[in-house]
Amino acid sequence: MNKKTYWHLMNWREIRDVAKTNPTILIPAGTTETQGPSTYVGFEFVMPERLAEEVAKCTNALVAPTIPFGYSPDFEDFSGTITLRPQTLEWLYEDVINSVIRAGFDHILFLATHMPNLPMLEQVAYRVREMSGIMIAWINPGSLASHFLKNVSPNFEAARNHGADPALSVGKYLEPEAIDLSHVIPNKGKREFGGMAFSGGPTLNFDGFPMYMPIKLQDVSKDTGGFGDTSYASEDQGKKIFGDMVKYVIAVVEQFSKIQTRIKGN
Repeated sequence: MNKKTYWHLMNWREIRDVAKTNPTILIPAGTTETQGPSTYVGFEFVMPERLAEEVAKCTNALVAPTIPFGYSPDFEDFSGTITLRPQTLEWLYEDVINSVIRAGFDHILFLATHMPNLPMLEQVAYRVREMSGIMIAWINPGSLASHFLKNVSPNFEAARNHGADPALSVGKYLEPEAIDLSHVIPNKGKREFGGMAFSGGPTLNFDGFPMYMPIKLQDVSKDTGGFGDTSYASEDQGKKIFGDMVKYVIAVVEQFSKIQTRIKGN
C-alpha cells in the first residue's frame, strides 16, 4: 500500500498535510450486542471496519477509528451486549464529527450498521450542517449485506434475520475462527406476540401493516436470542456478499468525493 490508510497510525503533521488533498474520511460505526447463538457480539462493528479498510485500499479514503458501541436496549438481557443511552451516542457522534472537521476535512462518510443508531446520527447530521455548514453522509452496511444476500442465499426469506444471515455467513468469512458452522445452534423465536405475527424480527404485523412496541429480544427469543434459519449460512456466501459490498462502497466513495459538501454561505 503506497499511502497510509488509518487515521490512528498517522502523526498529526501527516493528518494536517493529507487534509489538503481532501480525502473522504470513512467512520465505521456499529454496536456490540447479541447476534443470536452463534455469531460474535462485535459483528456489527467488525463488518463496517473491515469494509472501510478494503474500500480505502482502492480509493482516496482514510479510515477513522471505529465506534464500536450503539443503542441496543432490546438486547441488553443477553450477556455481551454493551448499550449506550441515545443522548450519549448522539454526543459521541457529534464530538467525533466535529473533531474531524476541525482537522480540516469536509467529506465524512459513516459506514453505520444497526438501524436503531441511525436516528441519532441523522439528528447530529442536521446539527452539524447548521453549525459547520458541512453535510456528512452515511450508509448502512447491514442493509447492504441483506440486499446482496438475495443474490446468493438458497432461501433468502427463511435465512435472513437477526441471529442468522447475512451476519452468520459474512461473520464467518471475516473471522473464520470465531464461528464454527458445523456446530451452529438453530434459533428458537416465537412467531407471535399478543396474537399478532412477527415480521422481520421483533416487529409486529397487524393486518399487513407493522405495529411497534418496546419488545425486548428476551420476550420473544429467550433461548437463543435470534430469529431466522441458521442452516443456510456458509463462508462462501459471506465472501461473495462482502465482495459485492466492497465494490458498491468503492463506487459510493468515488461519487461522494465529487460532491460539494460545504454549503455556500458558511
